[in-house]
Amino acid sequence: MSAQPPVARLLDVAGSAIGLPAGDLPEDERRAIADHWPALMRLLELRNGFLAFESALHVRSLEGRSGYVGLLEWNEESGWRRHYETVPNNALFFAEDVFANQFAIGPQGVGRLNPETGNYKAHSPTLDAWAELILRDYNFETGWKLAHEWQTAHRALKLGERLLPRQPFVLGGEFETENLMAVPSGDAMERLGRLYQTIRNVPDGTRVALDFWFDAPAE
Repeated sequence: MSAQPPVARLLDVAGSAIGLPAGDLPEDERRAIADHWPALMRLLELRNGFLAFESALHVRSLEGRSGYVGLLEWNEESGWRRHYETVPNNALFFAEDVFANQFAIGPQGVGRLNPETGNYKAHSPTLDAWAELILRDYNFETGWKLAHEWQTAHRALKLGERLLPRQPFVLGGEFETENLMAVPSGDAMERLGRLYQTIRNVPDGTRVALDFWFDAPAE
């Protein structure tokens, strides 16, 4: 008997589906994913969105609802993606770690976006390879340890929330629970996009105004 594929093993340690069974969704919505990203559609047919590793990993469901943005809306060019010209147009963002680092699937496999720096790079060649890396080192890949510590000290993360640093990591903020706060993912990505646009061409050591970054001082 062969071992389970990585995606199946990831689902074994994940929570229940966030969304409706994929077969119950409108055909045009399912076709929009299946025609271009069939491997992702197969995952969503198995489980339409889920959380894993104490909510550190979030795979977005196809459809949204009040207070939660579905997969297609999440990828609209007029949304947070407009801040990141580094991202290929044919990449679809489907998952995120606890710090809102985004995973996308495209023709060359899975890529990862650091939204503070705008750095988009290859992560794994296939969705199964992505799942294998997540399982192999879920702390590094998802931020599980800090997610666990923050939730132990405060509360469980709500669906759609991510942990953002009070002082951005790229500006010297520490990877510590005291530097983290829970933020809805849409708000998180808007602020991260503005941060990236603010600092992208600024020489090291230059003070920048971060009036959009909560109560953080200039750094």
